[in-house]
Amino acid sequence: MKHLRIRPIRREDAISINKIRRQPSVINHTMSFSSERMSATEAYIESLGTDEHSSL
Repeated sequence: MKHLRIRPIRREDAISINKIRRQPSVINHTMSFSSERMSATEAYIESLGTDEHSSL
């Protein structure tokens, strides 16, 4: 069995998160928009504290 390591979100994850959130299948089932800017994703990540858990 493989082990899975879960780590806190990092600012450098913003590019991948933004790409995922802008996919049509994600937009259809979440409150994200295809026009969402990278800067908004980065700002959100930076606003998180060290002990916060997010489901972006």
